[in-house]
Amino acid sequence: KGPRVSLRGPHLFRIHMIATGISQFSTSEITGLCEAIITYCELFAPSAICCFQDLSPFIDLLVQKSCLNGEISEDVLRLIKSTKRLREKNDPRLTAENINDKRQRREKLRAYIASIKICFETWYQLLQQIDRENESLRKSIDQSFEGFIPSGEELVKVWEHVLDLGSNPNDGGQKETLPGDDLILLGVQLLFHQIQDEDYKESEKAYIFAACILDKAISQSPYNPYLKMCALNVYMKIGAPSRAWQIFEDLQIRHIQLDSCSYFILRHLINNGLYKECIGQAGKIITLHSISANDVVKFMPKSFENGYLMKGLEMIDWQRREMKQSLQLLEAKGLIMDLAPLLSSDDAGGAKLPSPLGAMHGLCGGSADLVRAEKIARDSSNYYAAPSIQSLSIYGRTHLQSEKSNDEIWSDNRDLSLNDFEILEKTNYTIPVEELLGRAHIHAILTRIVLLVDGAKAPKKGKVAKYAKGDLIDIRSESLLQTMKNADEYLNSHNGHALSDVHVSLWKATLSLCRVMCILSAGKDSLEAQIPTNDSLAKREERCVKVLDSVRASILDGFEALKAKVSNEKKASDVDKFNFICKILAEILVPFHTTLNTTATLFALFSW
Repeated sequence: KGPRVSLRGPHLFRIHMIATGISQFSTSEITGLCEAIITYCELFAPSAICCFQDLSPFIDLLVQKSCLNGEISEDVLRLIKSTKRLREKNDPRLTAENINDKRQRREKLRAYIASIKICFETWYQLLQQIDRENESLRKSIDQSFEGFIPSGEELVKVWEHVLDLGSNPNDGGQKETLPGDDLILLGVQLLFHQIQDEDYKESEKAYIFAACILDKAISQSPYNPYLKMCALNVYMKIGAPSRAWQIFEDLQIRHIQLDSCSYFILRHLINNGLYKECIGQAGKIITLHSISANDVVKFMPKSFENGYLMKGLEMIDWQRREMKQSLQLLEAKGLIMDLAPLLSSDDAGGAKLPSPLGAMHGLCGGSADLVRAEKIARDSSNYYAAPSIQSLSIYGRTHLQSEKSNDEIWSDNRDLSLNDFEILEKTNYTIPVEELLGRAHIHAILTRIVLLVDGAKAPKKGKVAKYAKGDLIDIRSESLLQTMKNADEYLNSHNGHALSDVHVSLWKATLSLCRVMCILSAGKDSLEAQIPTNDSLAKREERCVKVLDSVRASILDGFEALKAKVSNEKKASDVDKFNFICKILAEILVPFHTTLNTTATLFALFSW
């Protein structure tokens, strides 16, 4: 008995062979590729949900080889026109009254959705060929597609028409989703693309409308994770992080998914001031890795004992290359160290007053810093404790980039396929490794300055305390100076990674204050300097004053940079400004505050 539908394999193989000839052997079968894509779409769009996924790489190749600088070629135009014909032919609103069989209606809906996805993918690939800042060229491409795409209103109406179809796994659908859910996702992307040139006040209306539509869709299809991810991003855009966090919790991310699926919420949490939730999620990631390491130690020997050698080797390789070197583990450690001073208990500080900085954990320049710094130093040897991130600052950049780039050293375990529903407007999820390493440097410095001040000795009768090589103050000052040197190398060679002018200015001010503390406590400000023999308090004071002038200048530069960053611009929203403030508060303002208070403690010891 033959198959109920045509086999996709032979047709897909034909497209693949044509594409291979074009990409590897530079054949001129562009028109043949276009015709093969159109034929495949007409044959399988009604019956195969994965029709668009099958054709997506070949559409990209077609646009890449036939179009230049966003100019639409005849072959691409033929493909776009075919998607319009397919969409109009299979409009579910025109067939619902005449077709009672839900199977046939679902086939029409699948073809309708596939035609829009193919058109959006072609549109996106053309936009990728141009500079997005070239507004006139971008608008020219957008206008070229206006006659070939449905309106957002049409997509919503079609979605309402097909709500009665329900999910049917026996007909190629998924039990967790409704067949029309993709219409809402496509409509939201189209809406966001159309408002990209509007100011925030106009865009906010569209964001609120999108949030309402997505909430309605989620109520109809509560188990669709893509609707929830899209809604999560929308709620963050309108400044509703608590609702976004509620949606994320509804996704029920568990086990290994903590490592692969936390990336799209962590940056939102820290940027919106949900520090407690961010620490909780980061803590779950670290716990997962710790448990995983123990499980490998437990089950790997059993695999060898039972003769499953390859399985045991796979466990070792997975643990060493993917889990231990996980970028997400590195990010989780850094977030916990950044946010620890900002964490407070639910009832800390009472109902009226906010809890003080460093109420529970972290270094903040207070009286509890010494005990905490000593604990951080002890815990830094435990790889699955957050303070171990400091070990990355010991060797500097040369160790981290000795033979491989950072991208090769670290394992990016994120599941980016979760964002495959984005076609026309794609969210850029980046993890700048250099920024994560910056956290290692800053927390290594904070720990060492607290220990340095603890080991400093007050002057006696107006004379500085003498010390010899190997004394406590010598060891701690050398350790701080080496860390400062590595941090200075990091700062000078960040190669354009995401450091704002505010970050750079306060970084410089922090390093200058550390230099002041080294001069005042040990009489030297570099690794090359020898223990001073003809030293006095007046000389140290003179040297410190010069460095403090540079600290003042850096602070003023940072203040001006902050004012410029949050100034009222046409497209700058209050949400964006708030996000930036929450970000720098944890990343650099609190560490600088800690450095400033620790410097003041040292000054008080010297009666300054």
